[in-house]
Amino acid sequence: MIKIVSAFLLTCCFFSATAQYDDAVGIRFEDDWFLGSYKINMSNRMSVEGFGGFDAQGFVSLYKVGAEFQLNTEIPEVESLRWFYGAGAGLVFGDFSRVQAYGTSGLDYTFAEIPLNLSFELMPGMYFGDFGNDFEIDFALSARYILGQ
Repeated sequence: MIKIVSAFLLTCCFFSATAQYDDAVGIRFEDDWFLGSYKINMSNRMSVEGFGGFDAQGFVSLYKVGAEFQLNTEIPEVESLRWFYGAGAGLVFGDFSRVQAYGTSGLDYTFAEIPLNLSFELMPGMYFGDFGNDFEIDFALSARYILGQ
């Protein structure tokens, strides 16, 4: 995980761009999940991300859908890089069912030369459902194509 974060931050240092875009669609890797992602920037300050997909381990048949609300803050020292925080919820279903409620914080970077957005986030939260209740800290890495750029 350290290598992924380091590669992400180094990439951000070598490219510049504007951090604002309207819509982006792409992929999201979250722990053992492979998810599709759609992100909408409602303003410079607020974003909503929806996602859905399946368990990438393949041991059981599981699917996940969810959404996040994010508040964004520009990082003036690095053009096109911003950090965000917010809250999200998800539903896991298939061989068993769970509901997830979590906080989120992370980094969001947009490239100027190409229509690409990358984000990395940390998501501490609670799972409720089959197998009892559980506290987990999840990580996610997303790569999105910026629509209309």
